[in-house]
Amino acid sequence: SVVVSHERLDRLLGQALPAPAARRAADLANRRMAADYDTVVCTTEFAGAEFTRIGTPNLVRVPLGVDLDRFHPARRDRGLRERFVPGSVRLLLHCGRLSVEKKVERSIDATRLLRRRGHDVHLVVAGDGPRRHALEHRARGLPVTFTGYIGDARRLAALLATADVSLAPGPHETFCLSALESLAAGTPVVASRSSALTEILTPECGALSADRGTAFAEAVDEILRGPDDVLRRSARRRAEQFGWAASVDGMLAVLGASG
Repeated sequence: SVVVSHERLDRLLGQALPAPAARRAADLANRRMAADYDTVVCTTEFAGAEFTRIGTPNLVRVPLGVDLDRFHPARRDRGLRERFVPGSVRLLLHCGRLSVEKKVERSIDATRLLRRRGHDVHLVVAGDGPRRHALEHRARGLPVTFTGYIGDARRLAALLATADVSLAPGPHETFCLSALESLAAGTPVVASRSSALTEILTPECGALSADRGTAFAEAVDEILRGPDDVLRRSARRRAEQFGWAASVDGMLAVLGASG
């Protein structure tokens, strides 16, 4: 039997409990879960850290992958871009569920700060969730478009390839597939330094930021000033190291070992 631990329980509990109490509760729950399965699978070292902390002997890391054909720089769509931004306006994208732990407000705050500093930017927020109304209120008066949930994978792939920068401010991301899909589409990513994206992003294809709107604005500013073609090629090359074939092989090995 195999269980995939997709969230950091200590981080989630830490949103409601003091950090020591959150760690104790997470450690207790994780010990029980690990004992109930032959193998615990995590996608990154960050995701597995709470199991490493309690000495879980049956922990295995298997990274996620990305569809390198569907998410591709060739999906870049000039017509789609013109629907959101005219001329030389730079297109920022936040793609994901609009929930508390994703910290979408940092993308909105970064957009506000970039505008104040003279950057002509427009933020597209792709996704839906319980915080949408509050986030729309926060973005009032700013060049921010909320698309809602995008169920058409081809449209999403085109949007990812068309953006100039993709934002992933969630500090608790244990992998962040949308960030990897952005890289595969040739779009550099700015992400939280507190998340698993420290294991995926390199300086050649993105930037890591402290968990503040001001810091995200500075990181986006740095990317926007960089050589666009070089960043986009580097983003694609990095994503090519995370093909689905490696993930499939990893999971088959886990299932074979536990069988």
